Amino acid sequence: MNLTDKQIQHLVVPGRYNAGITGLHLRVINKDKKYWILRYTTGSKRRDYGLGKYPEIKLAEARCKAVEANKLLNEGKDPIEQKKRLTASIKQDISKPLFKDFALACVNKKKSEWRNEKHGDQWVNTLKQYVFPYIGNKHLDEITTQDILRILNPI
Repeated sequence: MNLTDKQIQHLVVPGRYNAGITGLHLRVINKDKKYWILRYTTGSKRRDYGLGKYPEIKLAEARCKAVEANKLLNEGKDPIEQKKRLTASIKQDISKPLFKDFALACVNKKKSEWRNEKHGDQWVNTLKQYVFPYIGNKHLDEITTQDILRILNPI
């Protein structure tokens, strides 16, 4: 039997309940702890993919997430691995500043030490003209010696 929103609200008996999409079920631990799980097999490995807690994730949203995950499975991709990759790339982008942001922050920090305010503007203009077009949008650990030579050789 497929679940409805009204039934889910009143579930208190621990167990797994079918949610109407292949592999999707609601795991009830007690009245207040209910979790959406998508169970699937990849290779010879059975996996449980957590889709969220009920009632934060309603039945319709859980079904949509399950359909998207099943599409990935049909393409030969593991939804859990895809989520890990996405999360890792987001964390990596957040923790590593772009050169442009780092350079401008350095100039702003040093401005108070310079006698003339024009020096700060000169630094920023020089960076914009010669440096940012090449490495402005690169993360600091992505900058190579070749990048630096490409900037310095024309000057």
